[in-house]
Amino acid sequence: MLMFTVSLQAAYREDSDLKFLRYCDNDGLDVLIKYITQDEEGNERWAELLTYDERYKKYIGI
Repeated sequence: MLMFTVSLQAAYREDSDLKFLRYCDNDGLDVLIKYITQDEEGNERWAELLTYDERYKKYIGI
């Protein structure tokens, strides 16, 4: 019997512009998410994909 072992590892790229995220609390992240997902009038941005992600839906209680 031949068995294969598959190792899945996430690939991370260091981005110095995003280092501030580790210091954000939930309130700060909520502001960022609102900025990413909504325009100035509060309408959903047509090109965003975050709100379709199951982890996001779980976070906001959908």
